[in-house]
Amino acid sequence: GLRRRLHGVDPAITSVGEAAERAAKGDAALAAVFSAWGADLGAFVGQYAASFQPEVVLLLGGIARAWRLFAPALSEATGVPALPSALGE
Repeated sequence: GLRRRLHGVDPAITSVGEAAERAAKGDAALAAVFSAWGADLGAFVGQYAASFQPEVVLLLGGIARAWRLFAPALSEATGVPALPSALGE
């Protein structure tokens, strides 16, 4: 999963939130992990998007706070915009 990938870049990472903050501040290696994870998530969700033809993919939960890091790759893989929940969680 995402945590395993992040730990592969830096075993000292204690949370996805910490990694997201570092990626947003310019850590290219962590940003690449989020982007690759978004593409993989998009490949999975894309199977359902093809069947249901949604207008948007809505991201819920804590990961929604990091959506800017992976949403472009997810949207490209699904062909559908990805947006965080209005509450951001």
